[in-house]
Amino acid sequence: MNELFTIIIPCYKNSELLEECLDSVLCQTYPQIELIVCDDCSGDFDVHKYQKYIQNNKTTRIIRYDVYSNSENMGTVKNLNRAIEKAHGHYIKILAADDALADISVLESVAHEFKHIDNDCILCDVLLCDNYLTPIQVADTGFIQDMDDLDPDECFRRLCVRNRINAVGVFFKHSFFERNGLFDEKYHLLEDWPTWLRLYSRGELISHFQFVATKRRMAVGVVANNNPAFLADRRLVWSDIIKPNRAKLGWLLYIKSFIGAYFFTIPLFRKIYYRFRKGDAQ
Repeated sequence: MNELFTIIIPCYKNSELLEECLDSVLCQTYPQIELIVCDDCSGDFDVHKYQKYIQNNKTTRIIRYDVYSNSENMGTVKNLNRAIEKAHGHYIKILAADDALADISVLESVAHEFKHIDNDCILCDVLLCDNYLTPIQVADTGFIQDMDDLDPDECFRRLCVRNRINAVGVFFKHSFFERNGLFDEKYHLLEDWPTWLRLYSRGELISHFQFVATKRRMAVGVVANNNPAFLADRRLVWSDIIKPNRAKLGWLLYIKSFIGAYFFTIPLFRKIYYRFRKGDAQ
């Protein structure tokens, strides 16, 4: 029997790209899908429009769907947590409205992989694209190919300097959130980097599935906009998680992590950096 697969699509002022994202879910061959679209009070989000779009384009594979807009802006972390609380799926995928699943069999492939591993969180490969979702290259942060051969402490050390795990490529079992709790709400926009660091600091691992599962637009989102709340979250990661674990790092990595948390949050430097390091996580 196939377990329910929940797709959570968070939106915030990017609904013009939502239909393309929805299409990549509605065409999936996986037989039991729950779809949750959660807009974070964009102001112009038309709930009825997207309810009708799903209703008119869905197949019997969509078991249930929910489209709603928050009455006030919560920020990414709280918006995702409220959606996860609504999720009934055995598997969960968070897919931003400006991204898309890579092909029609992604959910089937990921569910099959989950049945052959013990972990309840896996990282798949991400195809970087332009604004029209035209493929450019597969993202490679220099960490992904090595992660299955590294122990948790080494993974933690590498991620302290920079987040090398692209969240758009991550899939969960519902048990992940039952076991670890929801994303940490002391952060406003940054749900992923603190989560990976806390997992590795506890000696846990994330599995890598060498399979292109998602498409990511490179020039949109909080990175491109240098959102102040996002940059503040980065600094909080350093003070809240990295600094207390400095004994694991050694002085060189500790200094690099400090530079990454403070110097790296200068908008001009970030723009220059990402021009030469396309494909890195944030």
